Amino acid sequence: MAVKLASSETMIISQTKAWLKEHCLLDFDKVDRRKCKRSRKILLVKNIAASVKEHELREIFERYGALERLLVSPFNTLAIVEYGQETQAEAAFRNLAYYKINYLSPIYLEYAPEGTLSPVQQAVAEDENTNVDVQER
Repeated sequence: MAVKLASSETMIISQTKAWLKEHCLLDFDKVDRRKCKRSRKILLVKNIAASVKEHELREIFERYGALERLLVSPFNTLAIVEYGQETQAEAAFRNLAYYKINYLSPIYLEYAPEGTLSPVQQAVAEDENTNVDVQER
């Protein structure tokens, strides 16, 4: 039983790391997270219960402002929430730290290191360029 649990945990960790590398510009394995400069618009949400759905997270975080992006990792272990304004992210951080979604375990929040995500406008432009390339073929 313990071996299966350890194997499952290892799989979840490796898939979450792969997800981070796919969606983030920053390599979290190489960053000294204690000393890095933090974004004031992007929050890392940790300790999400497995039963929590993306729409529930969106609804909770949208109480504090419009979201630029909400990314949820496989197995709901981690989410990245990006707001358009710093004041919105600060209000969410202040009010949702240790919040229990569906009365389950508390979520842990931290400001993401700067450079975690590409700017939203750049990401949209890249998507549009990709669509043009596909349509031209």
